Amino acid sequence: MEVLEEKDNHLFARKEVVALFEAVSTPSRKSVLEELGKKFGAKHDCIVIDKVEHAFGRKTARIFAKIYSTPEQARKFERNYKFARGAEKKKAGEQAAEQPQQEAAAAAPVPAQ
Repeated sequence: MEVLEEKDNHLFARKEVVALFEAVSTPSRKSVLEELGKKFGAKHDCIVIDKVEHAFGRKTARIFAKIYSTPEQARKFERNYKFARGAEKKKAGEQAAEQPQQEAAAAAPVPAQ
């Protein structure tokens, strides 16, 4: 992985990074997180991947990422869906167990004011 651009953004307590990742196919977010973590010594929950651009026929992908100083700072400034991308997906059994709990909570009557 080659870092093309690195910018410190002190206002948001983060580094904004543009890197070139060499791979035959589009790299997974998990592998990009691991490489960025090794390169910058950051934990996975402090890294937010904005975009992975992979041009057709090329063996390189351009990565746009933000590396925060703490996980709290990352959660403060980034939207939740960005943390859900590339995360481990729940298995069917776990989802089935979770649905009745959510339905029960939704069916519970709301007290009148």
